[in-house]
Amino acid sequence: MPHLASPIALPRLYAILDASTIDRGSLADFALQLVAGGATLIQYRNKPGPPQRLLSDARELRRLCPPHVRLIVNDRADIAAAAGCDGVHLGQDDISVTGARRIC
Repeated sequence: MPHLASPIALPRLYAILDASTIDRGSLADFALQLVAGGATLIQYRNKPGPPQRLLSDARELRRLCPPHVRLIVNDRADIAAAAGCDGVHLGQDDISVTGARRIC
């Protein structure tokens, strides 16, 4: 097994907040419950949502989450940057890492 010079440290609890499984009115409450439960990284996911809703939700989540909680947006580097989030989760069929870095 090769030795890793600098291992990647993942948080103890990495939560994925999927808007398709939660009422919009409960999204903020659920995020706060995740934080209270120890989440220090939350990924906001809303595949079918319109861009305006994604931006609105991401901004609200960023406002509510304490500074020590990192917030990332699924698939959308533009939304992550516009909402002041900490990053973006990119899948195989999403924009390239280079493209996302240019946007952010």
